[in-house]
This record gives sequence, structure tokens and C-alpha cells, in this order.
Amino acid sequence: MKTNAGIYITTANNYFISYAPLLELELIKIGYSLNRSKRFFNNYHRKLISKNYYKISRIRTTEGITSSSSIFYIISDIVYYIIDKVKRLLKQILRKVLNKTFLQETPTDISVYTIWKTSELFRRNVKFLKELNILNPKMNVEKIPNKLVGKILTLGFLIERIEAGRKQNN
Repeated sequence: MKTNAGIYITTANNYFISYAPLLELELIKIGYSLNRSKRFFNNYHRKLISKNYYKISRIRTTEGITSSSSIFYIISDIVYYIIDKVKRLLKQILRKVLNKTFLQETPTDISVYTIWKTSELFRRNVKFLKELNILNPKMNVEKIPNKLVGKILTLGFLIERIEAGRKQNN
């Protein structure tokens, strides 16, 4: 879940400018053409990032490893990598043997719905959708089912964007 969240935050956010230079097509081609020793455990990228800014290379990623080429961090990353793979293997074995999923991270904490329902942003979207007669004008915000919170937010944002685009084009 952490990995997915990290990807979505960096690719689909409108609030923080982000850029992934190592995902440029030319650099991907270079990466694929490297010999195995440089590709193994991202050694080429580790050296590149560490050489240009070692402080950034020491920040842990969503997978719990760093991008540092320092031997201390590489050893630490190998330990994290092994622990991650063992956890994944155990989870799969337990799932197959016991027909139940264990060690699963939840994508959302149930309290997030209360936070969103009481937020000004959510209330503004509900009011906006009521004005457009998409939501019943008599609908009570507190009574909105949790499964609709994300849909209401998304729909409100989508319509706002469409209208903003129309205004720019006129």
C-alpha cells in the first residue's frame, strides 16, 4: 500500500511539483543497456544519486530502502529487502494454507471518513453537487455513507475542473 500511495501522490497530485528524472525515456534506455553488475540492486542509480546529492540518497523510500551507494546503507538495504521478501512469502504461504489473508496493510484507516466528512473541502463539494442537483438538497452530510465519500470528492473535483476549463476557453 505504501508503494501505491507513493506512486499516486507523485503522479496525480496538483499541490506539489514533482519530477522523476530517472524515469525519462532516454535514461530508461541507458538503464536497460547497462551490464548486470550495474543494474543489480540499482547500483548505477545508487552511485548517480549519491554522487550528485548524498543527503537525498539516504532518505528511505516507500519500500524501506535508500538510494545510497554507501556500503553501510547497502547492507542495511539488503536486510530490509530480505525482510520484505520473507514477509511477502509468509503472507502468500499463510494465505494458501489457511485461506485467510494475514499481515495485510489496510488501504484506509476508518477514521479517515470522519476527517473527510468534517472537512471544509468535503462540505464545499457536497454543497456544490447539491446546487447542481446531483445530490439531494435535503441530504445530511453526516448521514452520507462512507463508501460515497471518495466518489463525492472525485465527482466534485471533476466538475469543478471541467467548469474551470470552460471558463478559460471562453
